[in-house]
Amino acid sequence: MEEVNKQNQGTIKLEVDVISTFSLTAQQNSYSVLRNIQIIVPECYDKPVLRNLKLRLNAIEGWLDSSEWLIDEVISGQSVKLPVKELKFPFETLFGLTEEVLLGLKFELLDDENLLLCSSEHKVSILPANFWGGESRQPDLLAAFVKPNDLYVESLVRKVALLLESSGQGRSVDGYQSNTREKPYLMLAALWNVIFQEKLAYVSPPQCFAKTGQ
Repeated sequence: MEEVNKQNQGTIKLEVDVISTFSLTAQQNSYSVLRNIQIIVPECYDKPVLRNLKLRLNAIEGWLDSSEWLIDEVISGQSVKLPVKELKFPFETLFGLTEEVLLGLKFELLDDENLLLCSSEHKVSILPANFWGGESRQPDLLAAFVKPNDLYVESLVRKVALLLESSGQGRSVDGYQSNTREKPYLMLAALWNVIFQEKLAYVSPPQCFAKTGQ
């Protein structure tokens, strides 16, 4: 998400592309907070050469340490793309988050005398660990919230086998492979009985779930 840059001197542009939404799941799946950082100096800038520039990302207490990029030299009319650094938020903070938090990432470009040339601020929504951002914010992370149910299904099949055995029908859960009309019906009846005993409840998500997550 790109925002309009705040320029305090001249017409130097600082373009920073930052992810709009982040979470523990995003960090564990190696999603980068920063996508692109670029400094653009126009040809008409009053200084033909700028040396020893420093781009600083200000620290956020409890969340993020400050980070710096050093630029040896930039000439007027030049565009410089800086390497994207991997920003890491504390695991404990991300894991313990219970509601969405909005953080502001502030970038400042300083000259060789530590004077501010321009700045850029971007908002990032930090989601709780078990919160999916929806197709509008985190479409690629949906699979990370799908819980494999293989073990649970196996436990149900085992209970079906025990129920069939206790009713004198044998332990085999072979259904149509038994080549009989009765066995599939008996197996289905036993499965229904087992599922009913689990007291499962279906939760209907809100209409906005797919778009904005939950």
